[in-house]
Amino acid sequence: MRTVTLLLCSGIVLTSYPELATAQVTTLAGLANISGGTTDGTGGAARFASPRAISADGAGNLYVADSAGPTIRKMVISTGAVTTLIGVPGRLGVKEGPFPAGLNQPYGLASLYTGDLVIVDAAENALLIAGL
Repeated sequence: MRTVTLLLCSGIVLTSYPELATAQVTTLAGLANISGGTTDGTGGAARFASPRAISADGAGNLYVADSAGPTIRKMVISTGAVTTLIGVPGRLGVKEGPFPAGLNQPYGLASLYTGDLVIVDAAENALLIAGL
């Protein structure tokens, strides 16, 4: 049986459709129907405060804009391990400089061919770039 992987983040869906008749939905990280959080962990042990956007880097990682965190989280697709990459959970405000830096309300992401990550911070009305 082949599976379809759906990554759902507040209306954003990343899909592939090998065989819809036998498709299954599985959770990569986080746990549905529970209170949010900002806990790093693997698979269901990880918690997200309010995931808004995702971006893939082509090297097996996903980046999640966790808006209420306010953080950018990195997930290794093969293991489901989630870690906080940018921002400090619960601390609002853009702080430029070395990681963990700081964000206010990350709402969108784009991975660039250079390896950098562009972050849309909705509360700051700004586009920020993070060199990964």
